Amino acid sequence: MRDCIYLDTTFLLALAQEHGAFRERALELLEEFRRGGRALVSSHLARAELVALIASRRPGLGLEGVYALADYAIRRAGAEVRDPDYNRIVREAQLYGGLIRLRLGSLLHLLAALSLGCLSIATFDTAIIERSGRVSEILGVEVVH
Repeated sequence: MRDCIYLDTTFLLALAQEHGAFRERALELLEEFRRGGRALVSSHLARAELVALIASRRPGLGLEGVYALADYAIRRAGAEVRDPDYNRIVREAQLYGGLIRLRLGSLLHLLAALSLGCLSIATFDTAIIERSGRVSEILGVEVVH
């Protein structure tokens, strides 16, 4: 799959929230992405992280509710959940970690995007956004926020 947009955990979390600083922007971006006709992709890495975040922020929701909300966000986005080559992206993280200087979770999402053939990542991760120039220069991935 080429010319896709990878949706990271922060983007999906914005869709899972009823209210929030980034929800409206996420919905606007989804509309732009749909008009552009590019495929939307996420990963089981993003889903697992989303489940953990929802569970920690909404302890009264219950396990079924947590999974339902995570899956709702992915469906709302219209994203296909795919698996990158996890062994490859962990190896690559050792190389790129020192160059881009991001936390491992953020870096893994960027490398997952590349592994899945996506040339853009939709994110509200402030560290990725702050380093978007380096991300583009080193990885060739456009940061959309």
